[in-house]
Amino acid sequence: MRGEDRLSDLPEHILHHIFSSFTTKDLITTTCLLSKKWQHFWVSHPYLDLHIENYNFVDSDSDSNIDDAGSRCSPKFVDKSLYGHGRGGSDLERFSLRWLECNEGPRLKSWIVKAMNRKVKEVEIVLGLDGSMFTIPAKVFAKGSSVRAIKLEACFRILRFLIPHPMLSAPNLRTLELVRMKLPKGDSKKEVAMICPVLETLILKDCYYMHLKVLGLSLGKLKKLEIENTGNNRSSCGRDKMAIPSNCLGVCKLELHTPNLTTFIYKGELFEYFSFGDLVALIDVDVSLSIFFISCPKFSGQLSVFNKWEDSRYKFLKGLNGARNLALGTVQVCSSKVPNTLHDVLTSYTNLRKLELRLSPIEDISLSWLASLLYCCPSLETLVLHDVKLCQRKEEFVLPLCPMNHLKYVALTGLEGHDNELEFLRFLFNGGVNLDLMVINGGGLKDSKFGKADLLNFHEKLMVLSQEFPNVKISFQIRKSNVVRFDSTSILN
Repeated sequence: MRGEDRLSDLPEHILHHIFSSFTTKDLITTTCLLSKKWQHFWVSHPYLDLHIENYNFVDSDSDSNIDDAGSRCSPKFVDKSLYGHGRGGSDLERFSLRWLECNEGPRLKSWIVKAMNRKVKEVEIVLGLDGSMFTIPAKVFAKGSSVRAIKLEACFRILRFLIPHPMLSAPNLRTLELVRMKLPKGDSKKEVAMICPVLETLILKDCYYMHLKVLGLSLGKLKKLEIENTGNNRSSCGRDKMAIPSNCLGVCKLELHTPNLTTFIYKGELFEYFSFGDLVALIDVDVSLSIFFISCPKFSGQLSVFNKWEDSRYKFLKGLNGARNLALGTVQVCSSKVPNTLHDVLTSYTNLRKLELRLSPIEDISLSWLASLLYCCPSLETLVLHDVKLCQRKEEFVLPLCPMNHLKYVALTGLEGHDNELEFLRFLFNGGVNLDLMVINGGGLKDSKFGKADLLNFHEKLMVLSQEFPNVKISFQIRKSNVVRFDSTSILN
């Protein structure tokens, strides 16, 4: 049986599935090495993944207009991929195109139309436009469209990539991701209503809303919503009139009517106004806002500004209080006289089972503050705290009994081994009947003022403490980098 070509005997749809994760360049290289009779296999492959580099190639008739460095190819090669060898009529599962110096709008439009004619189901287009405006063909979002998932990304934050109005009511679209896009114009009142009837996933990253007063998402089937207004990858083009300004939100109001939403991720600046309908299905919320619950004495002259910021974020989080799992990004907890605090927010999350806080690494927090915060979450089963930096000052404060009788899993980073931290752990252990604790320290040690000996000494203290609580399982690790990823079953192998 040696030398028998059993791979070629597989059905064509199985072969296409095997090679579905390959870039077009890798597919051509691999199949040509396997067998000469496979040299045109890629032409009928339903997954096209192409990266155009204008300056690398002469636009010739050669089939080999692909470089050796990756999936970079010439525009002529894309023509051959979509039209060539008489087999360009087979259906496409995915059409992925990355063209960072796009200067041929009509040619690009013809590719999209051809992919549509081949009943493409997934479209991903990443463009850096050089020259005139480019508008996505409305056919992509029309009633008869075969497209079920689409990602459109503009590089360098240049507003030359326009979205047609039919996108707002695309009848067949299930997944939509827009990155650095200007949303379609609204009605006479500058209001936009998205009503795609079967849309399940919507991702909006650093999009532009200043021309709108209302962004309404009336999406009855939506399950996941991710909005990012961080301003990352801002254009460096300076005076370009089409560059998105730093404030891309303006006075736009966000209105959600998404009764089946289960996952909500929000990062960056808040819309100035927002309203939520009944989020009865909400499970996971991950929020990282630019400023969190901060009011310091040195800013006393601007307290009204901080009050407004804090109140806005307070109302935003209160509107999501039906969630079971909550992750909050860089939380600053300076002493505050403002009544709307993080404690008030967590008290309203009556269904909360998992809490993850990414605390500010530059700020000491008091043991009493942290203990009282957790007292607001009596039903927690999982607790993850990043960059815990408890102050070492002894407090005149007697910790109450831990209310979290359901606590099963705790993961902490940033502990330094002093008495207040051990007291906090004792507080947690008193609440957990069968508790797993993971402590990860070090931050690579190079950035830590504590040496390896200090951390190992902390480990010994933990082991002594564990003898008082035999039902608690303690794991201690010294991390090799500042990147820590938590998982409820396995933590940082």
